[in-house]
Amino acid sequence: MDFMKSIDAQPIPSEDADDAWRLWIALTEQAARSSELEAELASLKSSRSWRLTAPLRAAMRLLRPVGASGAKRCAFGADGIAPDRALLAAPWVSKVLAADDGVSPRWLVDVTMLDSEDLGAGVQRVTRRLLAEMLFSPPERCRIEPVRLVQGRYHHARRFLARFLGVPAALLGPDDAVQPRAHDRLLGLDFCRGRATELRSALEALRAAGTEASLVVHDVLPLSDPQWFPDEVVRDYESWLAVLSACGDRALCVSSDTAMRLRDALAERGLAEPACGLAVFPLGADMPPAPDAEVLPAGSQAARVLTVGTLEPRKGHAQALAAFELLWSRGCDVEWIIAGREGWRVARLAEALRSHPEAGRRLRWVEGPDDRVLASLYRRCDLLLAPSQGEGFGLPIVEAGKLNLDLLVRDIPVFREVAGDAATYFEGSSAEAIADAISAWLDRRAEANTGARHWATWAQSAEALKSIVAASRRPDSGSARNGMETA
Repeated sequence: MDFMKSIDAQPIPSEDADDAWRLWIALTEQAARSSELEAELASLKSSRSWRLTAPLRAAMRLLRPVGASGAKRCAFGADGIAPDRALLAAPWVSKVLAADDGVSPRWLVDVTMLDSEDLGAGVQRVTRRLLAEMLFSPPERCRIEPVRLVQGRYHHARRFLARFLGVPAALLGPDDAVQPRAHDRLLGLDFCRGRATELRSALEALRAAGTEASLVVHDVLPLSDPQWFPDEVVRDYESWLAVLSACGDRALCVSSDTAMRLRDALAERGLAEPACGLAVFPLGADMPPAPDAEVLPAGSQAARVLTVGTLEPRKGHAQALAAFELLWSRGCDVEWIIAGREGWRVARLAEALRSHPEAGRRLRWVEGPDDRVLASLYRRCDLLLAPSQGEGFGLPIVEAGKLNLDLLVRDIPVFREVAGDAATYFEGSSAEAIADAISAWLDRRAEANTGARHWATWAQSAEALKSIVAASRRPDSGSARNGMETA
């Protein structure tokens, strides 16, 4: 799709610079994903199976309705920018593109895993949104510098930043090694769980130069509930936790529930808490402004229930599928839309979804949606179903709540913390537990949701994060703080 033309065709949600910046970032991500798909298609076209199916595709083209058109090519070039619209970005990225003066303190933001592979899952989405907000509104008198791990050292991630901003990489320079300077800070937005050895070496080098390190903790589930994860994930998390204890100055937790579980995990292993303790900050609920995407057929009168998240054993999709099969057998006019990629240990479930008799009708699976598609799904659905048995936060709950969907979620502590009275809760592991809860919602769906809730924005989330990191000091610097902070 030509995303630059879609800007012209669609009204921008707000005329202020903040929304223009966020829209540009969102459409740049769209262009990057389009380029990845084009590369996959090019690879497919060189395969033997593509050649063997050529007659079938030719027949399909003959059957295509007159006037139907294929997808337009993305306006972004190979270097990540639309050459004819490059100046659009200038008002919003000029502060990022400004030359480093060589003396101002920097916040070195770890984007290692996002640079390596953006799976579009919760952690990557959090990293993207917080990074965008901090680039647009950096801490006072500081510079935001994305960095990545390279053989046990931090290097600048300028090529990543160019892709992120949608500008030519030549504007930002090479990915050379970071040279620490006075008053630098390291912010670990990304979750380098599988690279603990490298992370330890890089953090030790920075800390030896006086740089303080704050690491975001998205969840502690591989340690609190290892039965849901492959063994290597559990081992990697154990190693990462030891690095956090030894080399981290502060742990930044996305919920109080996660902070409590982190404290327990450290204590159980005899590991010290980070020198500046634990802090809690909220995640944002607002979706980035972007043109709408036609992701579901129009005209359906059925109630649409949306479940967002990667398919994993803990996420509750198998129980939900059994529940919807029960609802359909009862004659309930309801559709189930799943948004998320296939994860580990769910091959049988994934096949059951793809081959289900209702697939493409009352059961739809949108694999790997980006923020634009996800926002459109929220707007076209009536109820968010969150059947997960364990989360560090529950990002889809706040996003759906912000867009006024009804919320039906499993009764677990972190969901109580995140959703409060704005959600309806269910318990139990049977199909009937979910089916009965949805039936009850269908009976009363015309009623207004009376549960008032303040949903934080990503700008507020970034401000809370910045205030915590800016205020933290090691005990030896004269202003240590113990215990747990909540922003």
